[in-house]
Amino acid sequence: MNNSGELRPSQASETAHGGVVRSQFEQLFSLAPEALLVADDQGRLVKWNEAAALMFGHDEQTMPSLCIDDFLPEPQRRPMAAQSGRGVSMPAGSEMPAGTLFKAQRRDGVTFDAEVSLGPIELDGQLCVIAIVRNQTEMVLARERAEAAKLAKSTFLANMSHEIRTPMNAIMGLTQLMLLEHPTSQQRDRLGLLMSAAKHLLGIIDDVLDLSRIEAGKLSLHPVDFKLDTMLDTACDALAESLRRKGLTMDRHIDPRVPALLHGDPQRMQQILINYGSNAAKFTSDGHVNLRVKLVEQSPSWVVVRFEVEDTGMGVPPEQQHRLFNTFEQVDGSMTRRHGGPGLGLAISRHLARLMGGEVGCTSEPGQGSVFWFTARLKVADAAALAPEQHASASHGDLKLRCEGARVLLVEDQALGRLVAHDMLHYIAGIEADTANDGLEALERAKGQSYDLILMDMQMPNMNGMDASRHIRALPGHAATPIIGLTANAFSEDRQRCLDAGMNEHLAKPLSVEALTAVLTRWLTARPYCA
Repeated sequence: MNNSGELRPSQASETAHGGVVRSQFEQLFSLAPEALLVADDQGRLVKWNEAAALMFGHDEQTMPSLCIDDFLPEPQRRPMAAQSGRGVSMPAGSEMPAGTLFKAQRRDGVTFDAEVSLGPIELDGQLCVIAIVRNQTEMVLARERAEAAKLAKSTFLANMSHEIRTPMNAIMGLTQLMLLEHPTSQQRDRLGLLMSAAKHLLGIIDDVLDLSRIEAGKLSLHPVDFKLDTMLDTACDALAESLRRKGLTMDRHIDPRVPALLHGDPQRMQQILINYGSNAAKFTSDGHVNLRVKLVEQSPSWVVVRFEVEDTGMGVPPEQQHRLFNTFEQVDGSMTRRHGGPGLGLAISRHLARLMGGEVGCTSEPGQGSVFWFTARLKVADAAALAPEQHASASHGDLKLRCEGARVLLVEDQALGRLVAHDMLHYIAGIEADTANDGLEALERAKGQSYDLILMDMQMPNMNGMDASRHIRALPGHAATPIIGLTANAFSEDRQRCLDAGMNEHLAKPLSVEALTAVLTRWLTARPYCA
């Protein structure tokens, strides 16, 4: 300070800086969610925040008369001279290690589990102690509420999926059958549009379920040995119709160094490729969509493979590319209105790639197209261990001959579901299946008749499919009867529930002619009396 009593510039700067720091401290102190208690060297409260008053049930009138011992466990004191040089003692309770748990008590006598951390603090030139108290009971309750909310959400989504997939089974199944009945060209086009819209809706449902499982940490891989070219064939077949409608060509190239037989989850890889390819077709008006597979890294037992989907579409501006793989985002709102989609596919693709030890990315130039890629670390499969493929591409006429005389029981409580499955069985293999409306009826039929195959819905009144399967397995002559679970639930654990109940396989709804044909080929044409 100068002779006139004014602060010198350096002092004024220091004072201003100290004021800013004090103001920030006060703001943080008041907004902290934990209870904060500051006591002087005698243990008397000199400062507290609103969270502390609320936690312990006090108010502005009672708090000033209290000391820190009124809130914390038995005090322990020790000299603080070595720390402060002032020869005073630390406030009560200062010996407690950080994170000490204790039973706290509110003013009204209610107790709760709490955790306290203590430490020295200087306040207005006075050495004090600050206690940070957390209500562990509230934290446990909050976690339980969060888990309950997560479970409720998962249950709701599973029920929603089931309720939507049940009518979708009828819509898609009947549409497939109508397409197989030689419609006129106009009818075929309209039925094709109907099937495309139904698949789009089903894709949105699957994406929402996948996102829910990602949030719950329950989305997992199911690795198997597979042929790379077969996996790519399936992905390309799924994209063929959307590319054809846009007049786009598709080529693919596989690096010859990539092993033909691999071990991983081919369905999840197909999911990413189909997502990339669908987006490419959606945002490309003319040109091509190409699929490339490259070898990135290799060892005797594993490889890192890069999959690329290249298009000649509108491209993505550089400043927006970092948003591509975010949940519920498209880089331009006008694209959402024009092309549709909830913006989940790329976010799910990123998570799946990371589960496979890889990453995702995009390189793009506006007006020049894009390349979306992902990598995966895959084991090299043993050719001798790879199961031979069971082809379901035989003509329906041939399959009818091979399945002649087969007895099939169809168990389904939904009338439309029975109609779709019954008509598919008749179209595919000429089978006139016996039907049952629930598990009890199925059990009665199985008691008086042997069957070569049972198609069993999982969720039915009176007796569900799992219980019915267990009872049928215990009947004489049915220990080895193939039982195929049918369900509109899309979670992978449904397959395990089917196996645990004694079923041989799980078939998800909506049913498709291709999937049902494969099941009939696997389980009926192997009968001893088949031609």
